[in-house]
Amino acid sequence: QSMLAGSSSPGGVSSSQGGSNVGSPVGVQPPPKRQREEDPVIDVEQFEKPFLLPRVFSDKGFMEKYPPMVAAVERSLILDMGPAARQDQLVQDTAAVIRLLETALVLNDEQGSSTRELGKLREKNEKL
Repeated sequence: QSMLAGSSSPGGVSSSQGGSNVGSPVGVQPPPKRQREEDPVIDVEQFEKPFLLPRVFSDKGFMEKYPPMVAAVERSLILDMGPAARQDQLVQDTAAVIRLLETALVLNDEQGSSTRELGKLREKNEKL
């Protein structure tokens, strides 16, 4: 009979090289799975005031003065994409623009809040 490591022992139980496992194998727990980060859901119904567009949209001649353009390199990359890849990229770009607009709205509101607070402090100081 061969004496190789890992060979069957007389009881039909395999032994490893260490020989410490006799009987049923010890279950090794896999590491816990990492939780996926979920994108926060923002309820747009909760906002008190209407969505304000930047002043550039009220400037009638802005788009005529500064027409949108795509760089030749970017255009080439877009046209070389397949339909599925183009759709995925469009979704990612749209999400990025929306996050950018959300950030701008928060910062604009923060600036307004700071301006109001500064006005209140000035009034308080004038009374002193």
